[in-house]
Amino acid sequence: LSGSPLDWYLDRLQLVAETQQDLVSRAVRPGEGFSRVWDGELRLLMTAVSSCRNLVRFVGGMSMSKRHAHKCPIQDGDCLTSKPKFDGPPPLSAVSAKDQLRALTGVLAFLSAKLGDGALPDPKLQEYVIGRDMKRLVDRAKKIVLDELFGMGRLNNIMLSGRLLGMQDLLSDMLEQASEAILGVPKGTDSIEDVSIEGVLHATSTPDAWHTQLEYLARLAEDVRLEIGSWGADHSVAALLLAE
Repeated sequence: LSGSPLDWYLDRLQLVAETQQDLVSRAVRPGEGFSRVWDGELRLLMTAVSSCRNLVRFVGGMSMSKRHAHKCPIQDGDCLTSKPKFDGPPPLSAVSAKDQLRALTGVLAFLSAKLGDGALPDPKLQEYVIGRDMKRLVDRAKKIVLDELFGMGRLNNIMLSGRLLGMQDLLSDMLEQASEAILGVPKGTDSIEDVSIEGVLHATSTPDAWHTQLEYLARLAEDVRLEIGSWGADHSVAALLLAE
């Protein structure tokens, strides 16, 4: 077992990817029905989704110190009248940028994977699960992860953690990385105007990615709508989403 929770969840995704390569031989023993393939695939995708959801917690992750600002010795009398000594850890600290980016990269690898790649099932497995839609199952799994990663609360946490870490562009950089992975916008492109429509379509891979790409855009559009409609919101995240 890994001593790091982050490494543990990344290892779980890798384990799912390795198991997907020979799921049929692992799931079905001689004399057993191929219905076990579907059961095995469900367990694998549930493991992948669970690992991704836990990885998302590192993106924009915060920790609140449970230590008091100071300890009041008995001889000081009433602790309420003594002046606190702020020599402990800060009350709120952010997950390091390195760990946030490692977690984000792991989640985006799942969201941008095609059938047969990474933690996703081989499309050939569909012939073993007649009456079940493997593609729809994968789309639902990705939507769960998308909603976790790009919810407004998560985006606000990323922006706040960037301020705590002195990295004002952290959210912008993460959105750029996400768009490159999910939408397939070529790296090194400064803006969408630099890419032709044909170029974007060629870069966005096969139709099995379209559902996730549309869900991604819909999620961001909903975030903008929610923040603009919030009473007293400064719209900072919404403005950044529109700019991206």
